[in-house]
Amino acid sequence: MFFNKDGALDLKSLGEQNARQIHLNYSVELLYEEILKRREGKLAKNGCVVVNSCQFSQISPENRYIVKNFEGENYVWLSDNNQVMDEDKFQKIFNRMIAYAQNKEFFVQHLYAANNSNLKIPIRIITETARHSLYSKNIFTPIDNLSSAEQIENSDEILFSFVHIPGFNTIPDIDGTKSQISIIKDLKKKVVFICGTDYAGEIRQAVFSILNYIYGKQSVLTLRCSSNIGEQGDVALFLGQSGAGKTTVAIDPDRKLIGDHEHCWTDSGIVSLLNGCYINASNMTNENQPEIFSSINRYGAMIENAPIDNESRELNIENDNFKLNIKASFPLSFLPNINREEIHSHPKNIFHLACDKSGVFPIIARLSLEQAIFSFISSYAFSTFEMYNNNNNNNNNNNIDYKIDICSAISAFLLNPKISANLLINNIKKHNVKCWLINTGWIGEPMGKSDQIKISYVRAAINAAISGALDNVSYDIYPVFQFEVPKECPAVPSSYLNPITLAGDQIEFSIRAHKLAEELINEYSKFENEMPEEISKTLSILISNDQSLHLENFGFSM
Repeated sequence: MFFNKDGALDLKSLGEQNARQIHLNYSVELLYEEILKRREGKLAKNGCVVVNSCQFSQISPENRYIVKNFEGENYVWLSDNNQVMDEDKFQKIFNRMIAYAQNKEFFVQHLYAANNSNLKIPIRIITETARHSLYSKNIFTPIDNLSSAEQIENSDEILFSFVHIPGFNTIPDIDGTKSQISIIKDLKKKVVFICGTDYAGEIRQAVFSILNYIYGKQSVLTLRCSSNIGEQGDVALFLGQSGAGKTTVAIDPDRKLIGDHEHCWTDSGIVSLLNGCYINASNMTNENQPEIFSSINRYGAMIENAPIDNESRELNIENDNFKLNIKASFPLSFLPNINREEIHSHPKNIFHLACDKSGVFPIIARLSLEQAIFSFISSYAFSTFEMYNNNNNNNNNNNIDYKIDICSAISAFLLNPKISANLLINNIKKHNVKCWLINTGWIGEPMGKSDQIKISYVRAAINAAISGALDNVSYDIYPVFQFEVPKECPAVPSSYLNPITLAGDQIEFSIRAHKLAEELINEYSKFENEMPEEISKTLSILISNDQSLHLENFGFSM
């Protein structure tokens, strides 16, 4: 299947010698037909196609590999996120892929990454299923002229190929991999293989990983963020983990969306790398997210894992309670308020989103440069594991354990994160960008014991920062984490600025904060060498584990 021509994947060999048939650059209409014909999904009453990706989600970093044949080791981040695989070992996997491809059909899309004439990179996405081809067509910019796609295929223009084959599994006992799921990057052959997972989001992440490497070598910063722009041309960036709410807060009725999830920051300004959105659609309603709700409930959109009535073909995504891993993809053009100019001005505000499941963080805080860079690296991301089962009515928070996912925000990085962090430092300084922490999760009490923050309050906090309403208010220093928290914020409850006031047990709250800070420091120490020197030196300013965590430390503004 994967014969190479001039160091790149040879699609002609793929079609002539291995695969039974290649479906090249199929339209949305043809992909719908194939999805239904192959029983990959169902057509919903509202026109979208509904597929099942089971419970697959972003894979563990330990399943990501890079073939040891690349040059420029100073650029490549060799870590748990990019483990080295010997060429001989990869060749054995490669040979089994060729055997697997015999007499199978594949879908190929020729697309562009980056909505900018000077930066766009032609990519080829090969998928085993029609639905993953539709996902790719929704997310990236199609090459509308078919002859143009054929010209690129037959030319010597450098392409990166991304091959998604969920039916092919690596074998740990034979291949030396950690599991049956593997993502293998070969920079020399300009190809990425995504094996053993149905999760469509890995395609987007693999492309970002390569763009992060290509642009980074050109001193162009890549960011996992969404962005929007106001009437005065002021750009805001929203950084954070998947699920933190980047897309949700960026799609604002009073501002125009520039792009979702992936951008680059050049000397001239901000460029969107994607042409579509891929969002968590659990509990989505027309009331809480009308723009997104209408975009996913129409022809051309694809929804994963949504309950659908077998007779009426009606969907129910409004009462999921985050259990079914419902996701949706659609082109940006489906949204009513977007700005698709090729380049936008430098941002005035950067918001680091944290979906805080512990209930410790305030809804908004102002960050120093050092805190902003630390947040960029760590994303303050953590998972909450409930140690008791649903039949246990014990409400003691000591039964909840928190696991910090340090460096999860840069898990898709192929470029050494020190390079990216230093580029971000320079850009923030040069353009005098204000940096903020936004909590989109829970306040006072942890997830499961309180309601998630209403999106209206999150928007109010963001709008207050953008409008300058927080420029002249007084601030308190938040204990332990050293954030600057405004004493007041328009349209935001004062208790959301001081989470302990919402805690049922204030002593337990201080213990919870202590535990979170301690875990953050312990996990950070494993990645300290990945930080720029000036950030490592100021860690003691960001989080002080020595500071007393007595109740009175949290009593400001009470």
